[in-house]
Amino acid sequence: MTLAWAYVGLRVVHSLVQATVNIILLRFAVFALASVVLAGLAIRAAWAVLG
Repeated sequence: MTLAWAYVGLRVVHSLVQATVNIILLRFAVFALASVVLAGLAIRAAWAVLG
């Protein structure tokens, strides 16, 4: 559950960065971190199904 909320929070931060300062490197860093969290969610889901 924590990973899911972390992903949502990071996507909100990404949107806020895009709508306000729009610094590409900052936006990319937040997006990349959100992608890592999403990968973690996918791995946990696969583990739950296959393990």
